[in-house]
Amino acid sequence: MLTCYLVANLIQEEFEAWVFYKSEKYDSRDVERLQQDDKWVENYLIWRHDVVDDTLKMIDESLQWRKEYTVNDLTESVLPKWLFENGSLFLHGYDKEGYKLFWFRVKHHTRDPKQQLEKKKLVAFWLEHYAKRDHGKPLTVVFDMAETGISHIVSIFIVFF
Repeated sequence: MLTCYLVANLIQEEFEAWVFYKSEKYDSRDVERLQQDDKWVENYLIWRHDVVDDTLKMIDESLQWRKEYTVNDLTESVLPKWLFENGSLFLHGYDKEGYKLFWFRVKHHTRDPKQQLEKKKLVAFWLEHYAKRDHGKPLTVVFDMAETGISHIVSIFIVFF
């Protein structure tokens, strides 16, 4: 564990140098969290298999994405009410490993460019909500394909991926 702690500190120090050149690309709250939350840094390390350069790149991309989608400011009151009411995307239940289930009800997804940003923000909202509640635990993504046509399938992959 000491080694992981030392690597996390190294990443935090190296990232501080990046912030100097790219500060406008990140939300200051994320930069502060990165400097103070060793567990958050360790989670990035785990996902990049302890490769420091890959971890720094992932942190850079992640923090830019978080700023683009205003993740720190997303609340139920900020997002359109219909996104929650139609039941297209939600956290519910656990798999047999004990991981939370993140449901995409594909039949509710249509290809509408006007709604694309809001739908992506809903994904970000739920992921952040889960990450704050169950810090660092994996989750299982379920694509509920019931009552789904080919147009729904195409639209969900265009919108989210």
